[in-house]
Amino acid sequence: MFNDRKKCLCAFCGNIKKVYTQKNITFIHMVLCFMVSLFFMWSFWQTWDLRSALVFLTCLCVMEILIHIRWRLSLVCKQCGFDPLVYLKNKNLAASQVKSYLDRRKLNPNFLLAPTVKIKPIIKNSKSKNSVPNKKIIPSTKVTISDKGRELQNSL
Repeated sequence: MFNDRKKCLCAFCGNIKKVYTQKNITFIHMVLCFMVSLFFMWSFWQTWDLRSALVFLTCLCVMEILIHIRWRLSLVCKQCGFDPLVYLKNKNLAASQVKSYLDRRKLNPNFLLAPTVKIKPIIKNSKSKNSVPNKKIIPSTKVTISDKGRELQNSL
């Protein structure tokens, strides 16, 4: 609960970002929801009441939704707007989201003094994937030391 963020790199721009690792509630969250329901039970009814179970379940649902939203929002890069989950489902949609985010960023005065996003351009080759560039293939040969090489080696 206290150390649930980790540093990772954005897959698009390579900037370091912090991402929440858990996307569901844990046992500690359930205990906190139980304590909230006990507080409401004692403050409203001053005795044990079954209606506090409804408060507990409502608190659990709200906590689950909020933690899942927190996890989902932490995945999006703040520098370039890249969303890895959208990229897994639809690459063209992810590219259009990044492009629109970068266009909005250019016009936003809050980003005027922020460092620019350094994205390497993608160069597409017109050659097919199976073509191999012309490289000289050198056959492996045994290297032997000549007599002059041995004399130099012994003199050192």
